[in-house]
Amino acid sequence: MHLIVGLGNPGRSYAQTRHNAGFMAVDFIAKANDIPVKIKKNHTLVGKGHIKRKAILLAKPQTFMNLSGLAVQGLLAGLRLPVSNLLVIQDDVDLPFGKVKIVSKGGSGGHKGIQSIQEALGTSAFIRIKVGIGRPPEGVEMEDFVLTLFPSEEKKQIPAIMEQVSEALELIFIDGLETAMNKIHKR
Repeated sequence: MHLIVGLGNPGRSYAQTRHNAGFMAVDFIAKANDIPVKIKKNHTLVGKGHIKRKAILLAKPQTFMNLSGLAVQGLLAGLRLPVSNLLVIQDDVDLPFGKVKIVSKGGSGGHKGIQSIQEALGTSAFIRIKVGIGRPPEGVEMEDFVLTLFPSEEKKQIPAIMEQVSEALELIFIDGLETAMNKIHKR
């Protein structure tokens, strides 16, 4: 089984913000694969299913971004899964809006959710699918920017971006990590 965690903040006020790109991706993947993500387990909403014949658990931590590691650690321990079976979907301000990138390790890049997971697990060696949200305009603080709603012209592009994230996940399962990275990064 693989644990696929989308990062975000719980609550309606955060639902469509840039920082919730991970939640949006999990919702998209869940709908596309008919996997309800409604069961509460270890401070997380989860749903079991299959993608390309791989057993998966989709997860949306309800701990708020800065404490995502608590939820992820609890799920991995409860499922007795190794970190190598973890895949995290996150927003990334260092990527242009709409760009999707797969990485297999590395620092947090200042992302508090990733930092929390790395600290809780004691490693950065887990797969991440990054969703570019772009940089804040001049004069806008990073913390404020990530919690803003997508403007209407960007909001229209969200379904196509989530389709790319879903495709990246499928490519990882079908072709393996390296091939998936090559295919997604060429776009």
